[in-house]
Amino acid sequence: MRLEQIDHIAITCQAPDAAKDWYIRVLGFEHVYAGRWGGIPIFLRLGSTYLALFPAQDARQSSSAPRLEHFALRAATKSDFLEA
Repeated sequence: MRLEQIDHIAITCQAPDAAKDWYIRVLGFEHVYAGRWGGIPIFLRLGSTYLALFPAQDARQSSSAPRLEHFALRAATKSDFLEA
């Protein structure tokens, strides 16, 4: 399987809107796909780097710190994806 890059990184956070504002204001990300999927996740982009911000819904999450839930890799072609 040939990979091109990391497609996106998904982060769970207590306050996704506040996190979105921080990534935009401090790091220069832009909000993309606004309104899709009912607003969840919030997708941000900086160049070819994407972040997906999900709200924390697990009561067992004892920390207010963000958690990395997953990262997604982008296959070079659809056949590479299907091969995997």
